[in-house]
Amino acid sequence: MRGCLLAAALLAASCGHEPEARPNVLLISIDTLRADHLRCYGYDLRTSPAIDALAARGVRFANNYSQSNQTLPSHASLLTSLFPAEFQITRDDGNNARQQDTKLRLPDAVETLAEVAAKSGYHTGAFTGGGLVAPRYGIGQGFETFEAARSSADQGFDTSLPEFKRWLDDWKAKDDGAPFFAFVHSYDVHDPYHAPPPFDTAFTERRSEDFLAQEGYMPTALELRHNMANPSPEQLDEIRHLYDNGIAYADRGVGLLGLILEESDAWDNTLVVLVSDHGEEFKEHGSWGHGPQLFDELLHVPLIVRFPHDQFAGRVVDQIVRSIDIAPTVAEVIDAPTGAAWKGVSLMELLDGDGEDRPVLSELSNAQIGTTSLRSGDLKVIDVPAIGRELLFDTAADAGERIDLARSRPGALAELRDELRRWRASLAAESKALRAVPMGAEAQNLQELEAELLEKMGYVGD
Repeated sequence: MRGCLLAAALLAASCGHEPEARPNVLLISIDTLRADHLRCYGYDLRTSPAIDALAARGVRFANNYSQSNQTLPSHASLLTSLFPAEFQITRDDGNNARQQDTKLRLPDAVETLAEVAAKSGYHTGAFTGGGLVAPRYGIGQGFETFEAARSSADQGFDTSLPEFKRWLDDWKAKDDGAPFFAFVHSYDVHDPYHAPPPFDTAFTERRSEDFLAQEGYMPTALELRHNMANPSPEQLDEIRHLYDNGIAYADRGVGLLGLILEESDAWDNTLVVLVSDHGEEFKEHGSWGHGPQLFDELLHVPLIVRFPHDQFAGRVVDQIVRSIDIAPTVAEVIDAPTGAAWKGVSLMELLDGDGEDRPVLSELSNAQIGTTSLRSGDLKVIDVPAIGRELLFDTAADAGERIDLARSRPGALAELRDELRRWRASLAAESKALRAVPMGAEAQNLQELEAELLEKMGYVGD
């Protein structure tokens, strides 16, 4: 069934003509974008018209979950289809208590999606906001071009889109018949929740500059933790909507990406995948930003896949899926072999309504090492070894993860505990060849130069 479905997706538009060229691929990552703040995921504000339009022309995966709560391990999982426990790129090894202090990178043995695409004849390019999405961490493997921002002023679509367009113009000028695989990333939604005009007041009366002038600090997660421990409902709404301003601004970038593809005559035959690395917390469980927790406001992220020629337009997949499933899906669509160690499973089988929920393993990435969550169907366990505690939630009955069932449902907890132990044992046995290795001196020096940038982004491991 999967083979027939995929053939229909890629060849329907060329029936009676020459076979369709292999599709291009555009992978879009909008950092820090939680799913439930998008209109197409049920949000009550119109934050995302371009993303909503993309969903209408593609497939929206209603229940996609990230493999970590922070940027580097989540993107490493996205691009390698591996779990953070395998590559351990930000594990606390005595020198790595803070995410920005890691001197580790993915080893060459890891196969990235870009490497798979390059080996299959694709031109590959990445255009990112830098910070923790930079080639020095090993995620640049397989990219012929990797442009990563090095200042806080260059971390959004306003920088990455022109770079992508220049690269795409060069690709078109080559006219060598090879398709492209492009990865475009933006921090436009990431704190300090500072969107430029006219988006700076899209959903708020005060701009972030007004907030700074009146409150004495910028609305960053770190500052909010220090200065707004007990916000009023009105304060919560304002911070959420400052975040929404950034979503509206990033959404504009998504629309511009579509125009760039159309101007290059590449839109029709391009697979467009939009995802985020993690979400953001607004005191749902006592904190701000994306600190050391694994609740769904941090893990439930959008996943929208627009197929060439708008095949499967408007479909919604309700089964639970994972971000590690994206790389195998792209590989199947472009008829490329998957990485030998990849753990994800292609999503193509779900497009005809078949298939079951996938178990979701997610992990923390900072000093609280060992904290893991496992979602199996409606049940989710969060294991926090540092405090010797397990939390159990029925996400169908308690979507906000407010009611801990660990004591009232010991049988269910025991089953998930055993399943989690099996996952951990299996990944530990397979991870030795994939584990992160020390950076070279050149990469460490570059990281030192960008330390201030990472600090401004709030990667302080608290």
